[in-house]
Amino acid sequence: MPTERGLGEFFFPRGDFRSKALLALIRHQWFIHMRWIFVIVILALLLLERGLNGEFVRPRAVWLCMVMLAAVNMIWVSIRRGLLREVAAADVELSRVIDRVTWFVNAQMVVDLVILTTILRYTGGLENPMVIFYLFHMLIAAMLLRPVNALLQGAWGAGIVLRPGDW
Repeated sequence: MPTERGLGEFFFPRGDFRSKALLALIRHQWFIHMRWIFVIVILALLLLERGLNGEFVRPRAVWLCMVMLAAVNMIWVSIRRGLLREVAAADVELSRVIDRVTWFVNAQMVVDLVILTTILRYTGGLENPMVIFYLFHMLIAAMLLRPVNALLQGAWGAGIVLRPGDW
């Protein structure tokens, strides 16, 4: 089953729909906008909680997660700009750009799941209603990425959430 793209044929999206959806996702900054909203909501909730109940203080890890999420999001903005420049360049092969966009989306999901897991760990664990965000990540992976990528994302999410003794 060798092809000219080798293992890339197994991991990277095929078909017009997934390729266009990934490019649209990058162009419209959907993940990036969602992260900024999440940072603002976390900050607002932490400040509200501190204002309403001054004696209860969240662990510093929650604040650190919010700062890390904002910092990582700025890095993603920079990478996104570079990818968009590649897409705009007429001499670049589109399949190579799609491969890079796929790596970019996978990297974002991996980092998002780590930060989400850390936030959940310090804000109620698996009983926290935000655990539903794992499902959203898996749905997005299943719709936009090849099945093997979605399975790897699911295994990564399950592995970091279901580690014995952490909860």
